[in-house]
Amino acid sequence: MTVFIAAPASVTLPVRMFLYIQDNIDPLVTSVSACVIAVTVTALIVLDRAYGLERLLVGRSADGR
Repeated sequence: MTVFIAAPASVTLPVRMFLYIQDNIDPLVTSVSACVIAVTVTALIVLDRAYGLERLLVGRSADGR
């Protein structure tokens, strides 16, 4: 998806992380990965509480109507 959205000159977070671990060995990349995962899980929980993930993914209400 990034290929369609980002400009050719821009460097995305996964590319930046990959380039960083080629040069450095420290826990910075693992902590950034943990933060990205935590933000994603939090967003999914909030969306599930607000709308219900079934309704968002399938396109109808959770009770089948």
